[in-house]
Amino acid sequence: MTPFIPLKARIQLGVFQFLTNHAIRSDDTVNRRLYSYFQVLVPADSKPKFGVSSADAIIDSTRNLFVRIFIPSDSSNGENTKNLPLVVYFHGGGFFFGSPDLATYDDWCRRLCSGLHAVIVSVNYRLSPEHRCPAPYDDGVDVLRFVDSGGLGSIDILSGFDVDLGSCFLAGCTAGGNIVNHVARRWAAISESWEKVSS
Repeated sequence: MTPFIPLKARIQLGVFQFLTNHAIRSDDTVNRRLYSYFQVLVPADSKPKFGVSSADAIIDSTRNLFVRIFIPSDSSNGENTKNLPLVVYFHGGGFFFGSPDLATYDDWCRRLCSGLHAVIVSVNYRLSPEHRCPAPYDDGVDVLRFVDSGGLGSIDILSGFDVDLGSCFLAGCTAGGNIVNHVARRWAAISESWEKVSS
């Protein structure tokens, strides 16, 4: 039996397939200008939206490496701010599309944050084909270095929160899942040099 797919979802899938087919050139480069016309980007917002506040933090501006941090807003009144677990999230997109400020991933990370009652750090890693592998893996390890060195302490939105770096988890979908695998293996291989985020 074929599952029922609503008309709106079929139209969205068709538009996405059309964009993907036309945004990738015959030489496997990406027409980012065409793709950008159809991307819905949302800014970080310190005001709660769906029970979650967010802020962006730049790690390395030379390679546009930044993270979007999501915190449960019901914790801002002083309750439930102790020992919040940390989830470092890598978005999908086949290594060549997507970013934390894309509405789809922003919404997904808000749901994760609210459902898990955890701090979510969504990573903007470098995309292919402009930046070939292992660039996304390097970016992932650099985000963990940032976290391990106390970089989250400099983020205003996290003031008053106690993030438990001993409870740090990596998560991702599609290409992000691949990045999680490689980042975790790299992190574990050099774990003796890290202080707070354990493997």
